Amino acid sequence: MARFCFLLAADGLILTRYTTALHGDSIPDEAVDVAKNIYDGSLNYRKDQQPYYLKNLLEFRPYKLNVQQQTLRTRQDIDQRCEEAITSGFTSSAIGTRADYSSQLDDQLNLNAAILLGIDMHYPCRDAQGEKVFRLHTAQQLRQVGEDFNQFKMKLLVYANELKQQLDQALTNNDLKAVDAIHWGAAIS
Repeated sequence: MARFCFLLAADGLILTRYTTALHGDSIPDEAVDVAKNIYDGSLNYRKDQQPYYLKNLLEFRPYKLNVQQQTLRTRQDIDQRCEEAITSGFTSSAIGTRADYSSQLDDQLNLNAAILLGIDMHYPCRDAQGEKVFRLHTAQQLRQVGEDFNQFKMKLLVYANELKQQLDQALTNNDLKAVDAIHWGAAIS
């Protein structure tokens, strides 16, 4: 496991930074372990901001994003989380019992191809015990699985769009606090 450390003077002055990635096993025993985000923050802390004490670093914030930058970052996070949710799998009861289906991009393409063939065929799903099996699906059942996936996907896309509309409104109002409150998983107002 990676270690992130500071060698400190008695008064808390940061003398040296250490990480196992750079220093391996040569980190002194008296070095103090710190969280990675504190170590990373020390890399942004300018030497001219003396004194270079651990307590100052713990209070240091490298920069504050403005409303446009935070909106862009939040929009990217929403897009990423939406994509992750879409490709995390979905459930369908098309075969008469609830089954879990994979929805990675290749799974989506395979499902569309199976539906387009319009024939009965074995298609993979996970049963109630979580075991992945190729179960026989009728052409109608495959279409139902596809419809269930599309409903699942559209629900997520609509949710992401509603969050982005809230972001647009917060940006229009130049309201950084409102932008900060918007995130994947938040309720839609």
